[in-house]
Amino acid sequence: MKIEIYSRFSLKAMKKLWYWRVRAGNGEIVAQGEGVVNRGDALGTIARLKAELPGARVVNMGGD
Repeated sequence: MKIEIYSRFSLKAMKKLWYWRVRAGNGEIVAQGEGVVNRGDALGTIARLKAELPGARVVNMGGD
């Protein structure tokens, strides 16, 4: 299982938003979050997810 963090530019919000998603071992997305403005907010959620999924690895999918 892995937790991915990534960013995308939102035309609706007119700014970069950060997202997270959890992928099962077979590659299927089993959970995902809505976009947040601050990367730190997404990382905070990921830290809580890691507490529940200790074997999951965190992968930065891009976006600085």
